[in-house]
Amino acid sequence: AYLLIGYPKRVKRKYLNQLNSSGELDETRTIEVNENELKIISPSKTSIHNYSSLAEISSLKNNFVIITFKDTSSIAVPPSAFSNDEDRIEFINKIRTNAKIL
Repeated sequence: AYLLIGYPKRVKRKYLNQLNSSGELDETRTIEVNENELKIISPSKTSIHNYSSLAEISSLKNNFVIITFKDTSSIAVPPSAFSNDEDRIEFINKIRTNAKIL
């Protein structure tokens, strides 16, 4: 039973260590909000997510914006990505409108 409990933490730690050593966590990412999709762009890769794969977008008390996808993956957008609260709210509303999450 211990191996089943300890295994996920070990895998998670190994994955995070790989991300740290690759420099991927330090990369600046840009999110493009297009009419049909979200595009996440970084120096090492570009990911495209159709709005149909979006499950939820929410704002936490600490002003992080969380974009959750139906496959249970998510993106956390820090408050520093926005110049002010109005930009953050406009970002959320634009995604909600495009994804038809109202």
